[in-house]
Amino acid sequence: MKSKVIGWNINQRSGMGKGIPQFVIDELIDQNADIIVLTELFQHSTIGYFWAEMERAGYQHAVTQNNGTNEVGILWKKDVYTFHAVDDSVVTTMENNHPNFLLVDLEDQDGQLLTVAGFRIRMVDYSQRAEELEFVVNKAKEKKHPVLMIADCNNLRRETTEASWNLQVVDHILSQGGFERHTPCGQSIFEEHADRGYAYEFAEDHLITRDIVVELGDYDREFVRRDRIAYPWGKDFQTHDKEHRRRVSVEPGFPDHAIVKGYLSTEKDQKK
Repeated sequence: MKSKVIGWNINQRSGMGKGIPQFVIDELIDQNADIIVLTELFQHSTIGYFWAEMERAGYQHAVTQNNGTNEVGILWKKDVYTFHAVDDSVVTTMENNHPNFLLVDLEDQDGQLLTVAGFRIRMVDYSQRAEELEFVVNKAKEKKHPVLMIADCNNLRRETTEASWNLQVVDHILSQGGFERHTPCGQSIFEEHADRGYAYEFAEDHLITRDIVVELGDYDREFVRRDRIAYPWGKDFQTHDKEHRRRVSVEPGFPDHAIVKGYLSTEKDQKK
């Protein structure tokens, strides 16, 4: 079967936002994805309303247990997937070097088992970011069936000169577990288009797979139309304030990443 999947960093920034805006809920429901991964989620006092709205829309969910910092949430359509297990054993604290990381085992309508993982590499030293990704791969590669991971890798621009953390390093680490990265063209953060071209594009949000065929979509910024006040620069999440000579961004609590999305089928499906 073919499934639509999306990932979205919703910029709750460990609670700096005031809860998930209604337009985010509306956008998620209208996307009508079979699987959703959310990063920079926060267990705000209003989170119960969010889960209830998504449940009414036909989703079940699992969430990390980081308690007071950024979480990962995974949602799936309950009429498409049967839940088998969740692994929320990885806990992120200020004292450890663990990524935000969650795994869920699901079964589709054809009886195919699938592991869905969501993770976010934290804004730590570059060498530590590589260690966090190694941690993810070492855990995810233990799974025996197809794996989908949706991630914010905080991996810098496409052709950064930083040798210890770049997309080539990401790909090398992923390859140790048999995983492949799928990244849309363009930028997932900052402005829609990089002023200095491809080499300076920040494409930080990815689909990562093993034994899965991917039809990749474009980075999606269309949700900005839902709140013109929150997004005064259209599809750009950041702009240059020439008067004060500084960069300004959308406020915490409003997503500042594009949605990454695609359509998946397992290699088993392709052989039918």
